Amino acid sequence: MVGPAAAHDEWVHRRVTTPTRAFVLGLADDDGLLDAGALYDAADAAGFTATTMRLALMRLRDAGALTVDGRGRNASIRLTERGRADRSPDLAWVAAAYRLDAGLDPWDHMWHLVSFEIPETQRAARDAVRARIVDL
Repeated sequence: MVGPAAAHDEWVHRRVTTPTRAFVLGLADDDGLLDAGALYDAADAAGFTATTMRLALMRLRDAGALTVDGRGRNASIRLTERGRADRSPDLAWVAAAYRLDAGLDPWDHMWHLVSFEIPETQRAARDAVRARIVDL
């Protein structure tokens, strides 16, 4: 059996698997604002380096998902409409998980099977449908 200290050490030293994009977008408040100081503190606690966060912010800015005014812990960070749209599906899944855990939205014990067939001639559409199903 592993004691609490060993379990804590294992948790602290495990490899971070949360994508930086999801991490940053998930820390924005309902108005799409991020406190840069809190972002860097949370990133450090999660095992991300400051450099990793700076690069993530640059990529998100370049992708049009957020605006960054200033530098470091004093920066003003705000999600754009695109950034809000990017995180909406993830927030809906998290909210659904909390509802299920609280017993507020019980499972109906029904499985749903989805099948589709899109011809090779419409490869882009087929790949888009497949990607959306995987996301869901």
